[in-house]
Amino acid sequence: MFYRKRTIDDTSFQNPLLQLEKTQLIEQHSHQEESVDDVLSQLENVPRVVINRTVLNQNALDELIPRHPKIQQPLPSQIRDIVKSRCGCSTECLGYFFRNLFAITKWLPHYSIRECLLADVVAGLTISIMHVPQGMAYALLASVPPIYGLYTSFYPSLIYFLMGTSHHVSVGTFAITSLLTSIAIESVRDDLSVVRQAPVLTQSAINGSWTTEQDATTAVLSAERDLLYPYTAIQVAMLVTFTSGLLQAIMGIFRLGFLTVFMSDEMVSGFVTGSAIHVLTSQMKPLTGIKFSTYSGPFNIILSWFALFANITSANYIVVLLSLTSILLLVVIKDFINIPFKDKFKIPLPAELILVITGTVTSHYLKLHHLYDVDVVGDIPTGLQAPESPPFELLPQVLTSSIILSLVSTVSSLSIVIIYAKKHKLEVDMNQELLAYGVANIFSSFFFCFPSSVSLSRSAVQDATGAKSQITSLVSCGLVLIVLLVLGPFFEALPNCVIVCDNM
Repeated sequence: MFYRKRTIDDTSFQNPLLQLEKTQLIEQHSHQEESVDDVLSQLENVPRVVINRTVLNQNALDELIPRHPKIQQPLPSQIRDIVKSRCGCSTECLGYFFRNLFAITKWLPHYSIRECLLADVVAGLTISIMHVPQGMAYALLASVPPIYGLYTSFYPSLIYFLMGTSHHVSVGTFAITSLLTSIAIESVRDDLSVVRQAPVLTQSAINGSWTTEQDATTAVLSAERDLLYPYTAIQVAMLVTFTSGLLQAIMGIFRLGFLTVFMSDEMVSGFVTGSAIHVLTSQMKPLTGIKFSTYSGPFNIILSWFALFANITSANYIVVLLSLTSILLLVVIKDFINIPFKDKFKIPLPAELILVITGTVTSHYLKLHHLYDVDVVGDIPTGLQAPESPPFELLPQVLTSSIILSLVSTVSSLSIVIIYAKKHKLEVDMNQELLAYGVANIFSSFFFCFPSSVSLSRSAVQDATGAKSQITSLVSCGLVLIVLLVLGPFFEALPNCVIVCDNM
């Protein structure tokens, strides 16, 4: 706005707005002793400012004040200049980029060894004890062999140590992401296992007799399943890991961390409760030894429980006894030993480790697998496998599942990060967190890992044991690596029901 002249003019009272002001003043002073004439005389003595200016359009304004030369450039030229000025590469820009990408460069130079190292080592030892049984248990929940759970406990946690901004959360296997991975694997298996209609009659290869249509279909199903479904479960899980990680990295690049403001406490609580019900339902098979059909889609929880009770007579009583004993042992140690004596013990008794050792020794010497048909972990190869590319040709089949999994994993992870950031009054970069989760999943997808996330249970233990920084993750990664390289075969006799109880 360009002001041409300022004058004091009593005729400004002719303005309708000023007339309204005059009426309001009279009404306000009507109940006082002053007369209306006195009020009007006071009002008329107040000077008024009247601004007279010329109305300008865009052409007149351009003539009065010429536009900046850059604004007169066409839009493509403006975009090119902006990109050139913002995307220039220099040593300073490169250093700034890597400092933002690897958050460790910001906090590690200020790390106090005297004040923080002992607490981080203790917390790392405790978390590694939880990583081993949880990794194997959540691998079973994800429908892949237990060894891949140990891989998922190692690689993503190592990447988060370099890129994460929260000092009190543990990244690795998580029940919700494992369950969604299992659903994705089953959906791909259903899509690729559509068997062609078998012939009505077929000749037996043994005695030349003719079998029924049902027998023929069964024979063709067993013969053709491997041809129609040539991918293993871990290969599908690797692709889901890569796709969900890519989506999380894209969210971090486009600065979508602000979405956390929409995460209410009620939403997070409902989400965690619903997930716990799904996880419990999916774990009833190893807890009871009952073989029953699994369902997907609407009412799958209700149908699964109906199928469970319909086959209740086929339960393995040794498995049920092991499950109940394991749960009782955990309750005694956690609720009746660790909590009452938490002031006397700086480190709580490792209930998970005690249960794993006890279950492994008992199963080995009593030969539970051979004599009582108890499912055990089985073969655990030592060492790390060479990287392998996920089967990208299955991308259309897993895209929907990967989108859902990435969103669920992001919501659950960021909600846990927010909880501990508020508790310790620390600032956390949500966009960097998204990028860290994405890169961790993308990298680990080439090393036989299924999707990882922030674990609520391990994060609670990590915070309770006094962790100060992500050095805790580095310590836990080191011990998980020792298990992968040396100690893995010692867990081969561990019953699956004990693993499941260890993480409930």
